Amino acid sequence: MKDFFKYTLATIVGITVVSIIGFFLFFMVAGVIISSTEQQATVSNNSLLILKLNRKIVDRAPVDPFGGLNIPGFNQGKKVGLNDILKSIEKASYDKRIKGIYLKLSVVNGGIATVEEIRNALKTFKEKCGKPIYAYADFYGQKAYYLASVADTIVINPQGAIDFRGLGGEMMFYKKALEKLGVKAQIVRHGKFKAAVEPFMLERMSNANREQTMTYLNSLWG
Repeated sequence: MKDFFKYTLATIVGITVVSIIGFFLFFMVAGVIISSTEQQATVSNNSLLILKLNRKIVDRAPVDPFGGLNIPGFNQGKKVGLNDILKSIEKASYDKRIKGIYLKLSVVNGGIATVEEIRNALKTFKEKCGKPIYAYADFYGQKAYYLASVADTIVINPQGAIDFRGLGGEMMFYKKALEKLGVKAQIVRHGKFKAAVEPFMLERMSNANREQTMTYLNSLWG
């Protein structure tokens, strides 16, 4: 009988504790969701739009209902959407309270195609409204400096550095390895600039492939 009351009491206490914790968690999550949907940034007159690109940039960032929770380590790995960045730049072009854009470029966490999209949007911003763009970084990598090149003013930390190498490309060739393995590639191609199969039939880059690769790289770098 004593065991019955003991287990019954333990069950009641456990259910009560779980209910209390669940109650507080429910209202905490509900409050975060409500605040995240209602909270809007306050923009004062004579403001600058600050763009920090240190988060990983994806095409569209998922909506995070827990983004408002200020818990250390909770928001690590949070992503930002390219669509949100482009939308912010466009809004800044016609918002009279915003007098320019400030690029903080010590870290640019996106690929070259993403960076080009942002740079094109910044260029359109300048041409559309004539507002200035300022760029600052402690260290400029290639992507950061490529973005900064659209700015009216570029500033670097006096103790900073620039890593400026240009673009390049390389290919791996498997012809010799396949021969050693006794594998023969059956290749069908037509035309001069069909380079996808070259790694299986050549030991070095053909002139035609080198030409088209250089054309592609120069279109980005030039």
